[in-house]
Amino acid sequence: RPEKNSGKWSTEEHQQFLNGLEEFSPGHWSKIAERYVPTRTRQQTASHAQKYFKKAARRRKKIGHFYISVPLAKF
Repeated sequence: RPEKNSGKWSTEEHQQFLNGLEEFSPGHWSKIAERYVPTRTRQQTASHAQKYFKKAARRRKKIGHFYISVPLAKF
């Protein structure tokens, strides 16, 4: 069983988190943490997701009736 990390997520942990989101829909934080980011708890994964989605929403810029989405290359 890997030791749990605290603090800033590494690039590798974030990528594993994104891979987990591809398999499981948002809300399945226990499964994502267990199978994809074993160095983080369910609570840490849920918190990371909340921040990730909030940041993604901020990056979408409204221009008239159109939305331009800016990809999140690195969280």
